[in-house]
Amino acid sequence: MAVTDDEEFKEWLETQEQPVHIAIAARASLRAFPAVLSKLDEPRLEILALLTGRAILTSAVAVLAPTDDVKDAARSAHSALSALSAAGSALSAAHSARSALSAAISGYSALSARSAHSAALSAHTAGSGYSVRPAAHSATYQDCSDAISQDAHSAFSPRLWYNQGILGVLKPAWDDFTQTAGPDWAFWKKWHQGFLDGTPLDWTLQERIALIADEVWESGAAAVAEAIREIETAYLKETTIAFEDPHDPLEESARFDGKRAKLILARTEVAQPLVHNFESKKFELDHSSDTPTDPVDFAHQSIQAALGHALDTSRPNALKADDEEVLLLKFALETLPKEARHLGPTFHQVHVSLDAKFQSGAYPDALATMHLCNQLKAHVAIFAEADPTVAKHIEVYGKLATPQSVSNDTARDLRKAGKELADVLEDDAQEAIEHLAETIEAGKPPSKYAMAVLTHWLTQIGLYLDKAKKGEARFAWLVSLLKRIWDVWSG
Repeated sequence: MAVTDDEEFKEWLETQEQPVHIAIAARASLRAFPAVLSKLDEPRLEILALLTGRAILTSAVAVLAPTDDVKDAARSAHSALSALSAAGSALSAAHSARSALSAAISGYSALSARSAHSAALSAHTAGSGYSVRPAAHSATYQDCSDAISQDAHSAFSPRLWYNQGILGVLKPAWDDFTQTAGPDWAFWKKWHQGFLDGTPLDWTLQERIALIADEVWESGAAAVAEAIREIETAYLKETTIAFEDPHDPLEESARFDGKRAKLILARTEVAQPLVHNFESKKFELDHSSDTPTDPVDFAHQSIQAALGHALDTSRPNALKADDEEVLLLKFALETLPKEARHLGPTFHQVHVSLDAKFQSGAYPDALATMHLCNQLKAHVAIFAEADPTVAKHIEVYGKLATPQSVSNDTARDLRKAGKELADVLEDDAQEAIEHLAETIEAGKPPSKYAMAVLTHWLTQIGLYLDKAKKGEARFAWLVSLLKRIWDVWSG
């Protein structure tokens, strides 16, 4: 149903479930958000902007994580915002955010539908002072005809204003905020920009920020900024991804050690780590690995990191927390003894299941999930070679040791890989990749070790190209090559 006016909008909302109502309300509130960001030097207006941001963030999180804790946070955010007052467009933006929270905490679909309608009307009113009300209406109605009605989890994938961009005076208002707001507002810049671009920040990160204690929010922007920095730091440690350049496009909250900026991706013991040197803008081999020496400890750490990344990616094709492979893997990591004979069979089971769903199309070919599957396969291979009991239990040792032959097309692309990626590789990394390609092409069947290393390295580079948006057509070629390599060494 194409929505063209307010009556049709209300009728459409009545046919939808609560998660869709919340998503529609949150997207409308996000469009109005710049209207509340002026005059942050005035304490009353600064706290209004902060609590409006909190309200929108919490309502958006409630779409994907409607837990009791998130609903409690939504109630607290609603109460805090209701106690404030403002005028003009700032008041309308705050009202829109509060209505989005009402949709999130409502116990009835009819009430959440009315709250979503109210959120949209207030957001449109916030835009009217900036001569963008028609565009705001159009964007909201386009939300209704988009995939949001099919899957609320993909609600924030479309660009916030679709192909229009921020219009009218809202654009200079947003531009002024991004250029003049102090460091206490750094998170909110990249947070809102993510929605504008259709690439929201990591949802686990946003959920943790939504759950910041009330007293911290009440203390103002500086206290909230410090709490967010602590959350970001802890999250980065959990996923074992160290970003060490504050100017790198991958992560604004990164660290820089003053000597050599580098990005260390989750490692696997079958491969010497690649690191991204931000000074040269290229990948190089890491000769200073400090990974655990015990292979089981290392496997445990690596799989935890890869699973976290596969779950926490902001893209709509990420794994979900209730996917059967995720539940089984979390059970193994959190409950089973940290021994190869316990972890190996489970890792293998999850790998086989993920691989089968890739082949059937049940799971999309998301690089983060492919990276997890690669890690599982690599560690199962290590366990199987080190312990005959593990090899016997998983009953696939023969396949692990004898992968398929490489087709002529795949061999040709493997030989091209080093040269195709030369602009993002240091000489040592390029030579290593080309050497592995030659080793694989010469082997009948190819070396399992070489396949594992090359798959891991190319996945690392693909993850970087994807997140840094530097891949273009080359990124699609690399994903295709990875899938073909996968078929070879999956046995």
